[in-house]
Amino acid sequence: MPSPPQSIVPKAVYHHGRGLAAILCLSVLSALVAERALAGSEAEVNKEIRKFTEMLLSGPIAERIGAAKRLAEIGAEAEPAIPALIKALDHPEDSVNRAAKGALERIGTPAVSPLLAVLQGEGPEQRRSWAALTLGTLRRDALARKDDATGQRVEAALHKALYDPGRKVANYSRMALTDRRFLPKGLVPEFLAVLKSDQSTVDRKCFAMLVLLAYEAEAAEAIPTLLDIWSDPKAGSQLRGSSAQALMFIGRHDRRVSAAFLAVLRTRHEDIGLRGTAASAAARLGEELRQAAVPDIVQALKEVERKKDNKESTFRGLLLIALDHVIPNDEGYELLFPIACDPLDVDRVRALSAIGNMGPRAEKAIPALVRILQNEQDGPVPSPVALDVVRTMGKIGRLTPIARNILAELGTLNESSPALKQEVAKTLANAKVIE
Repeated sequence: MPSPPQSIVPKAVYHHGRGLAAILCLSVLSALVAERALAGSEAEVNKEIRKFTEMLLSGPIAERIGAAKRLAEIGAEAEPAIPALIKALDHPEDSVNRAAKGALERIGTPAVSPLLAVLQGEGPEQRRSWAALTLGTLRRDALARKDDATGQRVEAALHKALYDPGRKVANYSRMALTDRRFLPKGLVPEFLAVLKSDQSTVDRKCFAMLVLLAYEAEAAEAIPTLLDIWSDPKAGSQLRGSSAQALMFIGRHDRRVSAAFLAVLRTRHEDIGLRGTAASAAARLGEELRQAAVPDIVQALKEVERKKDNKESTFRGLLLIALDHVIPNDEGYELLFPIACDPLDVDRVRALSAIGNMGPRAEKAIPALVRILQNEQDGPVPSPVALDVVRTMGKIGRLTPIARNILAELGTLNESSPALKQEVAKTLANAKVIE
């Protein structure tokens, strides 16, 4: 009987071929498994998106916020939830609006076109306003990653929305556009023209000033016009107050601005509210200019304290706020000290803080501050003013041995708040003990 024909493939090669085939089969199977796993993962994500989308549109506020935050964590894959998130921008609770805004921002570019459609449409003002604010973040992100096309597209829509009849839409669009890192070009001359126009309403001029102040020193060309408004008694308190706010930012280092504020502060027949605004604004200018304003602020406070007129309580409060932004002089200290020591004075905390600004020059206040801590401690529980007193001691940077002991005891009380304990520890560590 003839023997069977021999294979023309050597055995070694034959077995090697079978091995390759096995490896190939395993690779195909692995790819199929991975593909099915990926499909399963995508199905799970899609299921989650549907679940959180449903939660976003119904149920308690906490659940809606939680759903929006979960969609934010999913990120760009949550694109199917965009319509629901946009609808949530119209919720009456700001916390829901903010959560939906955050999710839309995390989804990113896919949310731009739907949001632009909302902003440019005729839907509820609330939804359009939050859409503008969300687009501001998306514009910033686009420009940061050099996606100029998207950034400019959003910018054009927000620019147009600055003239929207809905006040909230216009205001949110202004906030969205005036990111210091990506300020649009051309808005300064445009809104300076609005400010100068006799056809502009008071509201529109105030809005223009809010736009201009975002540019700070870059809007210096607006200073003369703003000074004219501030110095004009016929302009009205609303316009003059808005001009002061703009000048604080735009003319921070301009001596003309400081002089104009102090001129109003010194004018006794001026509106008392505007005099307070003048003091507060002068104290927020550049360091040199605000320190130069101290004598005038102190003099105004001296007059108020002498008259003791309750009608001037708001003015007094503004003067004390101003002194809390500067380093008071010695005459100022003499006015502040009795206010700080009076447990019934509503401006006590402001006076304490202003005294602290004097640093070691207010060292003589330490014994009185110790007495405040001793007199106002109700049993083992520190009084509410204790934290402010300790902060003042810390700012002065000096402690008597008695003050050090009082603070050490205060820091060990279980009833002391974490903030108080932290302030006590910081003061004990940094203040110098004087004999």
